[in-house]
Amino acid sequence: MTGVDLATFMGLSQNFPGGSNSSWEITAKELLQSLTGQAQGVGGGYGVYAQPGGLQKAVKMNLQNGGGRMLMSVVAIPIAFRIGKKLLRSPRRQANKLLRDTGLQVAV
Repeated sequence: MTGVDLATFMGLSQNFPGGSNSSWEITAKELLQSLTGQAQGVGGGYGVYAQPGGLQKAVKMNLQNGGGRMLMSVVAIPIAFRIGKKLLRSPRRQANKLLRDTGLQVAV
């Protein structure tokens, strides 16, 4: 929804698509600045945000560009973990039994 990865959104990196922060990428700093009225970020007077509906327009564009990938991640990753857990149940049980028989206090 923001057009950037989590680290960039939080301000921990500057890994913007295209190399720099355009008006389509939204960061936490920009959101906070717009809420406090500092007018440097999302609420500022540059780029897409100077137009009416700027934030909504940016979120809409980001969802159109990455929404399918985001939806697949939200759906596919939990399904893959459930399937993996069921498939690996028996090998994990055997490994835990072997580890327990050796006297190690660990579990897989």
